[in-house]
Amino acid sequence: MQMTPILTLTLIAASAVTAQRFVDWAGNDAAADEDSPGVANYAAATGSAFAVNVLGTAKVTAGGAIAVGGPIKVGALGKAIAQGGTGTIIARAVTAAAAD
Repeated sequence: MQMTPILTLTLIAASAVTAQRFVDWAGNDAAADEDSPGVANYAAATGSAFAVNVLGTAKVTAGGAIAVGGPIKVGALGKAIAQGGTGTIIARAVTAAAAD
């Protein structure tokens, strides 16, 4: 899948950030069920600036199986997981995914 970012913001990493994971506003990999502004474009060391896709399509690491069009929420370590009826939907899958 190709990324199509519409809006990208810059955050400062509060801790090491992993590429293609959901992040929080403080600049960390997002925790499970946490609200997220978007997906880190690339890895970043603590204190470094990094780009976050906040609107558009982005590649994100899957933490489990996700169906095409399925609702996504944040799983452990900022990975995308199927929303499964509970938790905040933060995205929809453009393609099917399996756990990394």
